[in-house]
Amino acid sequence: MGIMQLTAAEESLVRDVEHGDKTDFSGKQQEISAEVLRHIILGLPLVKQGTGWFAREVSCATTGAGVAIKGARIKGRVKLDAAIGGEGGPLWPLEFRQCVFVGGFSAVHAHLSRLSFRDCTFAGDPVDPDSCRPMPTIDLSGARLDGDLDMRGVHPERSEDGLLWIDAMGIRVDGEIDLWVAN
Repeated sequence: MGIMQLTAAEESLVRDVEHGDKTDFSGKQQEISAEVLRHIILGLPLVKQGTGWFAREVSCATTGAGVAIKGARIKGRVKLDAAIGGEGGPLWPLEFRQCVFVGGFSAVHAHLSRLSFRDCTFAGDPVDPDSCRPMPTIDLSGARLDGDLDMRGVHPERSEDGLLWIDAMGIRVDGEIDLWVAN
């Protein structure tokens, strides 16, 4: 996607992540682009400042606290497939609480330190744009977690007919796994 324009909510998230703070959007209905979130997590360029010879790309400097978001609506599929942290280690911790994911989450063969989807809602049924086939809502196949995987309270948006497809084939979790799906 390259360089992008950030919304006020995304700018707030960048500031919080750089300071090691949790971002709480509870009750504010703030939307975060999955692509912007991916750039923040992976430390990829977000914006360009200046022009000509003085232009420079600016990335988010994630701290050891990782990314912690509460109450955001994350639009698009979060794609962290094959992602690793600095020097081949795990990515910093990712904690999502009471967030709504519209498009799902994928970290196939990624190396994560800790991952939490506490009380998160997953909306829509993800479809691969190339093959038009359904994809897992949460795809952690072949992923490695050095710490805990917390999926307590994860649920589909439509409880009566919604599908929550979690693929964790071949996952390795060195910490604890907490999993229960809300009714």
